[in-house]
Amino acid sequence: AVNSGSSNTLIGGLSGKAITTGTSNTMIGKEAGKALVDGDENVIIGDGAAQTTTAVHDAVIIGRGAAQNGAITTGANGTVAIGHKALEALTSGAKNTAVGYQAGKAMTDGTDCTILGYQAGLAMTGANNNVAIGTDALQSMVHGDNNTAVGLGALKQADEAGINRNTAVGHTAATNLSTATSTTAIGSRAMGTGVVTGDNNVAVGESAGAAMTSGDANVIIGSEAGAANATGSSNVYIGARAADVIADGVGNTVVG
Repeated sequence: AVNSGSSNTLIGGLSGKAITTGTSNTMIGKEAGKALVDGDENVIIGDGAAQTTTAVHDAVIIGRGAAQNGAITTGANGTVAIGHKALEALTSGAKNTAVGYQAGKAMTDGTDCTILGYQAGLAMTGANNNVAIGTDALQSMVHGDNNTAVGLGALKQADEAGINRNTAVGHTAATNLSTATSTTAIGSRAMGTGVVTGDNNVAVGESAGAAMTSGDANVIIGSEAGAANATGSSNVYIGARAADVIADGVGNTVVG
């Protein structure tokens, strides 16, 4: 029961049940924040939201089961989790924002991630400095740092063991990328068909470099440019449909 705490609003069966010294908290919903003891200035709304957390400050947790099972620590002060089971498993990960159904659901101690969209970043646990925006964006990756995925299915199938320093922007951009690093795919379906394992590729344009698999260090710019390039490396293809039938060339430059 509230002891020395003040300015708390508690609505719902067992909501804020354990609070003693916490102040300025709003908890609404059955068992919302029920284990919180001394947290301050939190907004926790939804049945079971943050129900295992004992001490956190300045968090916004909204949605049934949001941040429900991880027992958030003060290391994660300022967490934002909005959506059914968003950041459900979070423990100590700091500076995370997750909005959407099951967004960042498995995250535990990863930091500095922004995850927006239905099941975006679903499997991330200890991943850091990632941006996943869009339905299923970065859905499969468990570990991995410094990736940006924007668009439905962007980087969806990224290897569970982790990828690093990749940027995919556009509907299903690099959706099948597996283990590649330092890849840039911008445009609807850019690098969107092949299972990408090659590193240091750049593809800009609708379906640019669509079939890319193990090729390395290619620069492909233009709608459907290098569309068939799967294993070719160190090529420069610029222009709509430039070199769109070459699958395995090395060291080519095609402009126009």
